[in-house]
Amino acid sequence: ADRKDREMEEEAQRAAAERDAEAAMNGDDGDEADHDTRRLPTKRRMEIVMKNKAEANELFSCGNYRHAAARYAKALTHCAKFYDLSPQEEQEVKDVKLSLYLNMAFSYIKL
Repeated sequence: ADRKDREMEEEAQRAAAERDAEAAMNGDDGDEADHDTRRLPTKRRMEIVMKNKAEANELFSCGNYRHAAARYAKALTHCAKFYDLSPQEEQEVKDVKLSLYLNMAFSYIKL
């Protein structure tokens, strides 16, 4: 029963990620995070970026390349919202952005 519940929850998360990605592709994203102008702490903002990247990776591994590309793009929009970074944090953001751009490019290649 626990395994089935876990599988259903994972499927629901995938479906939600796909809906969000489709809305983002259509420019009709009701997700408040995309219009987020809050100055979140660096750690919290990075958590959001990495969550989006993980969702994109899951979509990619399932063959949903278009939605994966949209989710990578969403993660990149969050990368643009960092502020007052130390040199080490700045390098970390650059490394994550490189990974996101490469993954997004690979998604487009696979289309």
